[in-house]
Amino acid sequence: MTSSSAAAALKEADRCVKCGLCLPHCPTYQLSCNESESPRGRIALVDGLLRGRLKPDAALKAHIDSCLLCRKCETACPSKVDYHSVIDTAREHLGGSSAFANQLAKPKRMRLLSRLARWLPSVHPLLKLNKALPEGGDPPKAGVYSANRPSIGKVGLLTGCATSIYQGGTLRAAIKLLNALGYVVVVKDNAGCCGALAKHSGDRELAAQLMNANEAAFKHVDSVVSIATGCSSYLKEEANFEADDIIGFFWRIAKHGRSYHLSPSKCMSGYIDPAHRTMCSKSKKHSTHYCRAFPV
Repeated sequence: MTSSSAAAALKEADRCVKCGLCLPHCPTYQLSCNESESPRGRIALVDGLLRGRLKPDAALKAHIDSCLLCRKCETACPSKVDYHSVIDTAREHLGGSSAFANQLAKPKRMRLLSRLARWLPSVHPLLKLNKALPEGGDPPKAGVYSANRPSIGKVGLLTGCATSIYQGGTLRAAIKLLNALGYVVVVKDNAGCCGALAKHSGDRELAAQLMNANEAAFKHVDSVVSIATGCSSYLKEEANFEADDIIGFFWRIAKHGRSYHLSPSKCMSGYIDPAHRTMCSKSKKHSTHYCRAFPV
Protein backbone atom coordinates (compact mmCIF):
# COMPACT_ATOMS: atom_id res chain seq x y z
CA MET A 1 0.00 0.00 0.00
CA THR A 2 1.34 3.44 -0.92
CA SER A 3 1.42 6.41 1.45
CA SER A 4 -0.75 8.32 -1.03
CA SER A 5 -3.54 5.70 -0.88
CA ALA A 6 -3.43 5.75 2.93
CA ALA A 7 -3.55 9.55 2.93
CA ALA A 8 -6.51 9.51 0.53
CA ALA A 9 -8.35 6.99 2.73
CA LEU A 10 -7.73 9.10 5.85
CA LYS A 11 -8.95 12.22 4.06
CA GLU A 12 -12.11 10.35 3.03
CA ALA A 13 -12.59 8.96 6.56
CA ASP A 14 -12.41 12.51 7.94
CA ARG A 15 -15.44 13.43 5.86
CA CYS A 16 -17.65 11.04 7.86
CA VAL A 17 -19.65 13.08 10.40
CA LYS A 18 -20.83 9.97 12.33
CA CYS A 19 -24.49 10.98 11.79
CA GLY A 20 -25.68 7.35 11.67
CA LEU A 21 -27.94 7.73 8.61
CA CYS A 22 -26.08 4.76 7.12
CA LEU A 23 -27.09 2.37 9.91
CA PRO A 24 -30.56 1.35 8.63
CA HIS A 25 -29.04 0.53 5.24
CA CYS A 26 -26.20 -1.71 6.46
CA PRO A 27 -27.06 -5.45 6.46
CA THR A 28 -24.27 -6.43 8.86
CA TYR A 29 -25.30 -3.77 11.39
CA GLN A 30 -28.93 -4.83 11.10
CA LEU A 31 -27.92 -8.38 12.00
CA SER A 32 -25.56 -7.55 14.85
CA CYS A 33 -26.47 -4.06 16.19
CA ASN A 34 -22.72 -3.76 16.72
CA GLU A 35 -21.19 -0.38 15.87
CA SER A 36 -18.02 -2.09 14.66
CA GLU A 37 -20.19 -3.85 12.07
CA SER A 38 -21.56 -0.54 10.73
CA PRO A 39 -20.13 1.79 8.06
CA ARG A 40 -19.31 4.59 10.51
CA GLY A 41 -17.82 2.08 12.96
CA ARG A 42 -15.61 0.55 10.28
CA ILE A 43 -14.50 4.01 9.16
CA ALA A 44 -13.45 4.74 12.76
CA LEU A 45 -11.55 1.43 12.87
CA VAL A 46 -9.76 2.17 9.59
CA ASP A 47 -8.86 5.66 10.81
CA GLY A 48 -7.33 4.21 13.96
CA LEU A 49 -5.54 1.49 11.98
CA LEU A 50 -3.97 3.83 9.42
CA ARG A 51 -2.91 6.33 12.12
CA GLY A 52 -1.25 3.54 14.11
CA ARG A 53 -3.62 3.82 17.08
CA LEU A 54 -5.10 0.37 16.59
CA LYS A 55 -3.29 -2.90 16.04
CA PRO A 56 -4.12 -4.99 12.96
CA ASP A 57 -5.38 -7.88 15.07
CA ALA A 58 -7.84 -10.64 14.18
CA ALA A 59 -10.84 -8.85 15.69
CA LEU A 60 -10.29 -5.69 13.64
CA LYS A 61 -9.67 -7.71 10.47
CA ALA A 62 -12.92 -9.64 11.04
CA HIS A 63 -14.94 -6.43 11.21
CA ILE A 64 -13.37 -5.09 8.00
CA ASP A 65 -13.71 -8.42 6.16
CA SER A 66 -17.38 -8.87 7.09
CA CYS A 67 -18.40 -5.82 5.06
CA LEU A 68 -20.24 -6.95 1.94
CA LEU A 69 -19.40 -3.74 0.06
CA CYS A 70 -22.97 -3.53 -1.17
CA ARG A 71 -22.46 0.26 -0.88
CA LYS A 72 -26.03 0.95 0.18
CA CYS A 73 -24.56 3.21 2.88
CA GLU A 74 -23.10 5.47 0.19
CA THR A 75 -26.56 6.28 -1.14
CA ALA A 76 -27.69 7.39 2.34
CA CYS A 77 -24.57 9.36 3.29
CA PRO A 78 -25.18 13.14 3.33
CA SER A 79 -21.42 13.77 3.13
CA LYS A 80 -21.07 11.40 0.13
CA VAL A 81 -18.18 9.53 1.75
CA ASP A 82 -16.49 7.19 -0.74
CA TYR A 83 -16.82 4.35 1.76
CA HIS A 84 -15.76 1.50 -0.50
CA SER A 85 -12.36 3.09 -1.21
CA VAL A 86 -11.72 3.36 2.55
CA ILE A 87 -12.45 -0.35 2.99
CA ASP A 88 -10.36 -1.32 -0.06
CA THR A 89 -7.39 0.55 1.39
CA ALA A 90 -7.87 -1.06 4.81
CA ARG A 91 -7.93 -4.54 3.32
CA GLU A 92 -4.78 -3.78 1.35
CA HIS A 93 -3.12 -2.53 4.56
CA LEU A 94 -4.14 -5.73 6.35
CA GLY A 95 -2.51 -7.85 3.68
CA GLY A 96 -5.66 -8.83 1.83
CA SER A 97 -6.47 -12.31 0.63
CA SER A 98 -6.78 -12.63 -3.12
CA ALA A 99 -6.38 -16.42 -3.37
CA PHE A 100 -10.04 -16.85 -4.36
CA ALA A 101 -9.85 -13.89 -6.76
CA ASN A 102 -6.78 -15.47 -8.34
CA GLN A 103 -8.69 -18.68 -8.96
CA LEU A 104 -11.75 -16.90 -10.35
CA ALA A 105 -9.48 -15.07 -12.77
CA LYS A 106 -8.96 -18.46 -14.46
CA PRO A 107 -12.57 -19.25 -15.50
CA LYS A 108 -11.74 -22.33 -17.63
CA ARG A 109 -10.08 -24.01 -14.65
CA MET A 110 -12.89 -22.88 -12.34
CA ARG A 111 -15.56 -24.31 -14.67
CA LEU A 112 -13.86 -27.70 -14.55
CA LEU A 113 -13.44 -27.54 -10.76
CA SER A 114 -17.06 -26.44 -10.34
CA ARG A 115 -18.32 -29.46 -12.25
CA LEU A 116 -16.09 -31.86 -10.35
CA ALA A 117 -17.08 -30.27 -7.02
CA ARG A 118 -20.76 -31.10 -7.58
CA TRP A 119 -19.84 -34.74 -6.94
CA LEU A 120 -18.08 -34.02 -3.65
CA PRO A 121 -19.68 -33.99 -0.17
CA SER A 122 -20.76 -30.50 0.93
CA VAL A 123 -18.23 -30.24 3.74
CA HIS A 124 -17.36 -26.60 3.04
CA PRO A 125 -19.62 -23.53 2.54
CA LEU A 126 -18.19 -22.97 -0.94
CA LEU A 127 -19.07 -26.53 -1.94
CA LYS A 128 -22.61 -25.98 -0.67
CA LEU A 129 -22.85 -22.74 -2.63
CA ASN A 130 -21.49 -24.39 -5.77
CA LYS A 131 -24.19 -27.09 -5.61
CA ALA A 132 -26.91 -24.52 -4.94
CA LEU A 133 -26.04 -22.48 -8.03
CA PRO A 134 -27.52 -23.69 -11.34
CA GLU A 135 -25.41 -25.18 -14.08
CA GLY A 136 -25.65 -22.49 -16.72
CA GLY A 137 -23.97 -24.41 -19.52
CA ASP A 138 -20.90 -23.42 -21.48
CA PRO A 139 -20.30 -19.72 -22.12
CA PRO A 140 -20.17 -18.43 -25.70
CA LYS A 141 -16.92 -19.05 -27.56
CA ALA A 142 -14.58 -16.22 -28.45
CA GLY A 143 -15.46 -14.63 -31.76
CA VAL A 144 -17.49 -12.00 -33.57
CA TYR A 145 -21.27 -12.53 -33.61
CA SER A 146 -22.90 -10.70 -36.50
CA ALA A 147 -26.05 -8.61 -36.18
CA ASN A 148 -29.30 -10.00 -37.60
CA ARG A 149 -30.09 -6.68 -39.27
CA PRO A 150 -28.03 -3.73 -40.56
CA SER A 151 -25.46 -3.05 -37.88
CA ILE A 152 -25.94 -0.05 -35.60
CA GLY A 153 -22.86 -0.63 -33.47
CA LYS A 154 -20.24 -3.01 -32.10
CA VAL A 155 -20.16 -4.00 -28.44
CA GLY A 156 -17.86 -6.18 -26.41
CA LEU A 157 -19.50 -8.72 -24.12
CA LEU A 158 -17.60 -9.29 -20.89
CA THR A 159 -18.03 -12.98 -20.11
CA GLY A 160 -16.38 -12.44 -16.72
CA CYS A 161 -15.34 -15.07 -14.22
CA ALA A 162 -18.32 -16.31 -12.16
CA THR A 163 -20.78 -15.39 -14.92
CA SER A 164 -18.94 -17.58 -17.43
CA ILE A 165 -19.03 -20.45 -14.93
CA TYR A 166 -22.65 -20.25 -13.78
CA GLN A 167 -24.48 -18.13 -16.37
CA GLY A 168 -23.35 -19.37 -19.75
CA GLY A 169 -26.96 -19.53 -20.95
CA THR A 170 -27.58 -15.93 -19.93
CA LEU A 171 -24.48 -14.82 -21.82
CA ARG A 172 -25.70 -16.62 -24.95
CA ALA A 173 -29.12 -15.01 -24.54
CA ALA A 174 -27.47 -11.59 -24.28
CA ILE A 175 -25.70 -12.16 -27.59
CA LYS A 176 -28.97 -13.27 -29.19
CA LEU A 177 -30.75 -10.16 -27.97
CA LEU A 178 -27.98 -7.77 -28.98
CA ASN A 179 -27.72 -9.37 -32.44
CA ALA A 180 -31.50 -9.15 -32.91
CA LEU A 181 -31.37 -5.43 -32.15
CA GLY A 182 -28.59 -4.75 -34.64
CA TYR A 183 -25.40 -4.97 -32.62
CA VAL A 184 -22.28 -6.88 -33.60
CA VAL A 185 -21.04 -8.64 -30.45
CA VAL A 186 -17.37 -9.31 -29.79
CA VAL A 187 -16.33 -11.99 -27.27
CA LYS A 188 -12.63 -12.11 -26.49
CA ASP A 189 -10.53 -14.94 -25.04
CA ASN A 190 -8.12 -12.53 -23.37
CA ALA A 191 -10.90 -10.68 -21.50
CA GLY A 192 -12.31 -12.14 -18.33
CA CYS A 193 -12.59 -11.15 -14.69
CA CYS A 194 -13.21 -7.42 -14.26
CA GLY A 195 -10.89 -7.28 -11.24
CA ALA A 196 -13.44 -6.08 -8.69
CA LEU A 197 -13.00 -9.05 -6.37
CA ALA A 198 -9.22 -8.65 -6.37
CA LYS A 199 -9.50 -4.91 -5.67
CA HIS A 200 -12.00 -5.45 -2.85
CA SER A 201 -9.76 -8.19 -1.41
CA GLY A 202 -6.89 -5.73 -1.10
CA ASP A 203 -4.87 -6.82 -4.14
CA ARG A 204 -4.55 -3.69 -6.30
CA GLU A 205 -1.79 -5.26 -8.42
CA LEU A 206 -3.93 -8.20 -9.58
CA ALA A 207 -6.90 -5.89 -10.12
CA ALA A 208 -4.76 -3.64 -12.34
CA GLN A 209 -3.49 -6.63 -14.36
CA LEU A 210 -7.05 -7.84 -15.02
CA MET A 211 -8.22 -4.35 -15.95
CA ASN A 212 -5.30 -3.90 -18.37
CA ALA A 213 -6.19 -7.20 -20.06
CA ASN A 214 -9.80 -6.10 -20.53
CA GLU A 215 -8.80 -2.68 -21.84
CA ALA A 216 -6.47 -4.30 -24.38
CA ALA A 217 -9.15 -6.79 -25.45
CA PHE A 218 -11.88 -4.21 -26.02
CA LYS A 219 -9.92 -1.47 -27.79
CA HIS A 220 -12.06 -1.49 -30.93
CA VAL A 221 -15.65 -1.63 -29.69
CA ASP A 222 -18.17 1.15 -29.04
CA SER A 223 -19.06 -0.07 -25.56
CA VAL A 224 -18.58 -3.03 -23.24
CA VAL A 225 -21.65 -4.81 -21.85
CA SER A 226 -21.85 -7.11 -18.84
CA ILE A 227 -24.75 -9.17 -17.51
CA ALA A 228 -23.42 -8.72 -13.94
CA THR A 229 -24.12 -5.35 -12.32
CA GLY A 230 -21.21 -5.77 -9.90
CA CYS A 231 -18.80 -6.07 -12.83
CA SER A 232 -20.36 -3.24 -14.83
CA SER A 233 -20.44 -0.91 -11.82
CA TYR A 234 -16.75 -1.52 -11.20
CA LEU A 235 -15.86 -1.04 -14.87
CA LYS A 236 -17.83 2.22 -15.07
CA GLU A 237 -15.73 3.62 -12.23
CA GLU A 238 -12.33 2.14 -13.05
CA ALA A 239 -12.03 1.32 -16.77
CA ASN A 240 -10.84 3.59 -19.58
CA PHE A 241 -13.70 2.47 -21.80
CA GLU A 242 -17.46 2.88 -21.82
CA ALA A 243 -19.20 0.08 -19.92
CA ASP A 244 -22.63 -0.76 -18.56
CA ASP A 245 -24.83 -3.69 -17.61
CA ILE A 246 -27.14 -4.78 -20.40
CA ILE A 247 -30.27 -3.00 -19.14
CA GLY A 248 -28.37 0.19 -18.47
CA PHE A 249 -26.85 -0.04 -21.96
CA PHE A 250 -30.26 -0.18 -23.65
CA TRP A 251 -31.62 2.63 -21.48
CA ARG A 252 -28.60 4.87 -22.18
CA ILE A 253 -28.91 4.36 -25.94
CA ALA A 254 -32.68 4.89 -25.85
CA LYS A 255 -32.24 8.21 -24.05
CA HIS A 256 -30.30 9.41 -27.11
CA GLY A 257 -33.23 8.69 -29.40
CA ARG A 258 -32.63 5.07 -30.41
CA SER A 259 -35.88 3.11 -30.75
CA TYR A 260 -35.75 -0.69 -30.63
CA HIS A 261 -39.41 -1.40 -31.47
CA LEU A 262 -39.65 -4.23 -28.98
CA SER A 263 -42.90 -6.07 -28.51
CA PRO A 264 -44.11 -6.22 -24.88
CA SER A 265 -43.61 -9.60 -23.29
CA LYS A 266 -46.70 -11.66 -22.51
CA CYS A 267 -44.81 -13.74 -19.95
CA MET A 268 -44.65 -13.02 -16.24
CA SER A 269 -41.06 -12.41 -15.22
CA GLY A 270 -39.31 -11.73 -11.93
CA TYR A 271 -36.82 -8.93 -11.52
CA ILE A 272 -34.52 -8.12 -8.59
CA ASP A 273 -32.91 -4.69 -8.59
CA PRO A 274 -29.32 -5.37 -7.44
CA ALA A 275 -27.70 -3.17 -4.82
CA HIS A 276 -25.03 -2.02 -7.27
CA ARG A 277 -27.68 -0.88 -9.76
CA THR A 278 -29.53 1.05 -7.06
CA MET A 279 -26.26 2.57 -5.93
CA CYS A 280 -25.13 3.64 -9.40
CA SER A 281 -28.50 4.86 -10.67
CA LYS A 282 -30.60 7.73 -9.38
CA SER A 283 -33.73 6.17 -10.84
CA LYS A 284 -35.11 2.65 -11.11
CA LYS A 285 -37.51 3.55 -13.92
CA HIS A 286 -35.22 2.42 -16.75
CA SER A 287 -34.84 -1.07 -15.24
CA THR A 288 -38.54 -1.85 -14.98
CA HIS A 289 -39.46 -0.08 -18.22
CA TYR A 290 -37.12 -2.15 -20.38
CA CYS A 291 -37.70 -5.38 -18.50
CA ARG A 292 -41.34 -5.15 -19.54
CA ALA A 293 -40.36 -4.61 -23.16
CA PHE A 294 -37.72 -7.32 -23.64
CA PRO A 295 -38.92 -10.21 -25.83
CA VAL A 296 -38.90 -13.60 -24.09
